[in-house]
Amino acid sequence: MPGLSLIAVPKPDTSNLDTVMRDMKHGNHIQVNTLYRDDTVMILFSGYGKYPVWSSKHEGIIIAMEGMIYDAPESLVQEKIEKIAHDFKAGMDVTDLIRDFINNSDGDFLVVIYSKESRSVLLFNDKYGRLPCLYYEDDSRLIVSREPTFLLNYVPSLEIDRLGLAEFFTWEFTLGSRTLFKNIHRLPESHAIIGSVFSGENRVKVWHHTILSLQFDTKTKDQGRHYYLERAHELYMHALQNRYTVCGNRGLILTCDVSGGCDTRSVLIGLESIGADVNYYTHDLITGNESNVAKNITDAYGKKLNIVSTSHEIDYDEMAGLLYRTGCMVNGITTLVCWRDEQKRREMVGGSSACFMGFAGERLRAFVLPHIGHKTAYSMFCRHLLRNRMSPQSASILAGIPYEMYDNEAKKHFGEYRETTIDGHIRHFFYELVRNYADQGENRARNFYWTIPPHANIYLCDFEINELPLKYLSVEFFVDFIKMFGTKGLEIPLYKKGTRLNSKTSVKIADLQKKTRFAVKNAIMNNDWSQNIFYKLKAGRQKSHEFEKLAEKLMKFHDGLTIMKPYFQNENLGNYLAGASDISGINRVISVLLFFRELEKRHPGKLVVN
Repeated sequence: MPGLSLIAVPKPDTSNLDTVMRDMKHGNHIQVNTLYRDDTVMILFSGYGKYPVWSSKHEGIIIAMEGMIYDAPESLVQEKIEKIAHDFKAGMDVTDLIRDFINNSDGDFLVVIYSKESRSVLLFNDKYGRLPCLYYEDDSRLIVSREPTFLLNYVPSLEIDRLGLAEFFTWEFTLGSRTLFKNIHRLPESHAIIGSVFSGENRVKVWHHTILSLQFDTKTKDQGRHYYLERAHELYMHALQNRYTVCGNRGLILTCDVSGGCDTRSVLIGLESIGADVNYYTHDLITGNESNVAKNITDAYGKKLNIVSTSHEIDYDEMAGLLYRTGCMVNGITTLVCWRDEQKRREMVGGSSACFMGFAGERLRAFVLPHIGHKTAYSMFCRHLLRNRMSPQSASILAGIPYEMYDNEAKKHFGEYRETTIDGHIRHFFYELVRNYADQGENRARNFYWTIPPHANIYLCDFEINELPLKYLSVEFFVDFIKMFGTKGLEIPLYKKGTRLNSKTSVKIADLQKKTRFAVKNAIMNNDWSQNIFYKLKAGRQKSHEFEKLAEKLMKFHDGLTIMKPYFQNENLGNYLAGASDISGINRVISVLLFFRELEKRHPGKLVVN
């Protein structure tokens, strides 16, 4: 996806640079440029007009920053980064400077600094890792990129991580820094990497630094519900106003998503409360057309609603190409139809734009999971209570690994959570869900416009994970939060659910229904007998005609593989199909098979099968 890419290696091979840049050009509006190149490092940028990036070359220092910081003037931001760069060039420890910068910068950013004299590169990201980034390192090279295809072209070999497959099948995302590849990793949040190139020895030395360690236990005593509503309102509105001002000053066309749910409604009502001049858009989604509800909301404010509607026809060849471009971070159906929607929206807007969206709003209303009787995330994992899309046992069989291996890795991962309470563990897992899954959809959209979810501002996130007790989170809390800056539009029922947000009774019923679902699921999953019955009933569910058609396609795609075919044994696929009936699960498997097909087509000489 758009952004910065870097490779540090003695005498980088640029013979296939044209191919690499062509792979990174996701549309005629995208330009791929070389910001800097010498015999040690190459820095590229891919993006479109007004995409937020700046770079400088001065006194043997190259600086590039992607992204925006909303609570400080650009001149001050650049001054602070230049201070870090000059101290880094002088060989000083810049950890404290970076920590101060990260901890006091509300925005989404990635910074790259290169010192020609020392042949060393420094890069770091924002506190919550808002711009997904991948990296690869070995003794002879360091590769870091916001663009999956850049790494796929430059890493010397590609080996699938079967644990990553199991996690993807279980949750539709991978945990921590894991990806689907053993040697490609996700850059953690608040993280810095230093790489020094020793040309004479043909090697690269890499150091990793965790600048800030996030901790998700509530650290303050309960201040009461009204205090938390006031504080959330204050932090949210301050961030919303800053983002509106900064993006407007950059000359971006300002737009806002509207759907039939809660989160985008909070953004629209917030924007209207500050008198914002924005254009409203909604999408005819493959999951359902919410445009009628969205139009009722914008009509309440007398505003025009633009409806984005594209084909929902599934073209598997097109899907395979997009899965390759996006690194198979999300299932292929979502990737395909959302890419079309975002492309169409850019055409309708007619220029470089910023989109206000509702992502991360759930942290004020739904940051909870069924967890009665559990003290750790690992305990919940064992009982299939962590938002499972597929049981870990089924996922491990499908990925071709023993369940014990998957279980041990999960125990290790969740055992590294630093929180001491179950509430802290739940917050931490939800943070991973948002960062490793939801953020991928936002990142894909950045190929067409800059995204602005005001709920994801640094100070509100800090407040939500360290101050706000989980017991307050509910639809009722979220509605009362919205009412602090506006009520118009709350009378319009939520899409499909019919909940009227201006009715206390309707909202309380919605919360009660959710608590009841959680209690039932908790009771079922915490008992071996009832859990077994649940899965037997699920396996015995009548398979739809659509499922049967997808099962045929799945086997066809598997049979078409050559190098990557051993990753899925026919017996394992057959057992999975015999016991499954879930459309979303089979679509995830098809997504991986299509991704494998593209890897075979584009990088056959790099593939290593374990």
